[in-house]
Amino acid sequence: MARIQTPVPVPPPFSLEQVVFAHGWWEVCPFQWLADEGRLMRLDQISGQLRVASVVQAKPEELVVEHDSDDLSAVDRMRTVLSLDVLGVDEFQRSCDGHPTLAWVHETGAGRFLRGVDAWEDASKAVCFTNLKWAQAVRCLNALSEAGPKHQGLHCWPTPDEFVERGERWLRAHGRIGYRARFLHALAEQFRDGVHRREQVARSDFRAMPGIGPATAAYLAGMWGDWTVLSFDSSIRACLRERDGLVAPTREDAEVRYGYFGDFQGLACLLDASGWRRGFS
Repeated sequence: MARIQTPVPVPPPFSLEQVVFAHGWWEVCPFQWLADEGRLMRLDQISGQLRVASVVQAKPEELVVEHDSDDLSAVDRMRTVLSLDVLGVDEFQRSCDGHPTLAWVHETGAGRFLRGVDAWEDASKAVCFTNLKWAQAVRCLNALSEAGPKHQGLHCWPTPDEFVERGERWLRAHGRIGYRARFLHALAEQFRDGVHRREQVARSDFRAMPGIGPATAAYLAGMWGDWTVLSFDSSIRACLRERDGLVAPTREDAEVRYGYFGDFQGLACLLDASGWRRGFS
């Protein structure tokens, strides 16, 4: 099969590496990050065919997607996983200019997150990493990906049918995800049966899924463009307590601090905690 390269314009400032490393999805199938090339690869099963697509940043204002010549959805898939369809990020980045702890956001092109192609991929992964240290979550998720097909050294993220077929016992034993196996199996059954649909990415949709709590639902909805609600968790508390000196920080404290950013207050809160951990603020 012939391979072609398709240029994709991006709004500066845009950084492929910032998107990839915004959180840990790059370490989990079906993604692979080739650091020497600055290339993100991904394997998908499209209409029964296994498709590998990759993307590099050729210029500050341009990505290049490499894909099979007859893979007509490759560019759209890459735009989706790189959050290029999320509106308002440019304005949010500019609003961070001059901010005492978030000025780095505009300087580095931060604000977009690597995500899956649909609600199923992101929700099913989120169920598995709840209350796990990230290194352990990566091992669990990549083990679970073995339920999906493999091609060129990559595994597809399994479909709901593939997880249902393996069964809860296999999910628990092979993935080593403990009690989460029950939620993952139930979620797979519900997607298979049409209770949830792959395009349903609202916060209320995620909250209605088994194993997804309010903070995770807000985080997942944010990845799909709805940052109106803060995902207030232990990392946010630690940032407000240890950096800002609040003894017992609450959600209300965070809302006061980040309310300035309006519909992007959840993103501002998340990036502030991330920047603090990475030494940016």
